[in-house]
Amino acid sequence: MASNPILKISNVSRTFGAIQALKEANFEINEGEIMGLVGENGAGKSTLVKIISGFDPGFKGSYQINGQEVKFETPSQAEESGIAIAQQELSLIPNMSVAENIFLTGAKVKKFATLNTLSKMARPYLDEVGLTDVDPRTRINLLSVGEQHLVEVARLISREAKILILDEPTAALGEAESRRILEMVERLAANGKSIIYVSHRLDEIFKITKRITILRDGVSQGVQQTKDIDVNKLVEIML
Repeated sequence: MASNPILKISNVSRTFGAIQALKEANFEINEGEIMGLVGENGAGKSTLVKIISGFDPGFKGSYQINGQEVKFETPSQAEESGIAIAQQELSLIPNMSVAENIFLTGAKVKKFATLNTLSKMARPYLDEVGLTDVDPRTRINLLSVGEQHLVEVARLISREAKILILDEPTAALGEAESRRILEMVERLAANGKSIIYVSHRLDEIFKITKRITILRDGVSQGVQQTKDIDVNKLVEIML
C-alpha cells in the first residue's frame, strides 16, 4: 500500500446549527484502492462525501490532494482536480443518446459534433466500464437501470477523474446488475482509479475492498483491514 495517500482528510468537523455532523473525522485513500465507507444512517457519510466532492466547503480541518492542501468551493473545482461523484439519482438525460450524455457538459468536444463522432469518442469509456455490448448511439431510456449507472461512471471517466465516489450504486439494482457494478469497480481500480465505495450492502464491502473506513456519530472509528474483521465486528464498531 502506498505510503502517501492520493487524498487525505484530517480532523475535519462540520456543524449545521446545533448539529455536529462530523467531529474531527479522518479519511484517506491510496491510488488504485477501493476504500469502503460505512456507517448507519446519520453517521456522517453523506456530509463527508459532500466535502470530498466539493458540494460543501463550510468545514474546518485539513483536506489534501497528493500532499497539497486544497479547499473546493464548487463540485466543478473538485472535478478539475480529478474528483467526481456518481450519486444515487442519475444525472443523465433519458431521451438523448449514450454518447451525447457522456460528453454533454465536458470540454473535450466542439459545440457542434456529429453523433457518429461522439460515438467513436465514447467507445473506449464504455468499454472501460464494461458496456462493450452497448451502442453509443442508443438512447439512455432504452438501457436498464444498471447500464445507466455504468454510463454515469463512463461520463465521469471521460472527464479524467482519478478519484471516483460511488454512493450506494447498487441500492436499486438486482443481483445480476449489481454484479456488473462490482466488476466495473474492480476493473477501474486495476487501471489505477481510486474508488470510494459507499454502501449499506456489507457483503459488497467485504467482497471488493481491502480497507474500510467506519463512521459513527460523525466520528471516524479508524481504518479497518477488511481481512481482519467480519460482519459482526463491523456492525459492532458501527453501532
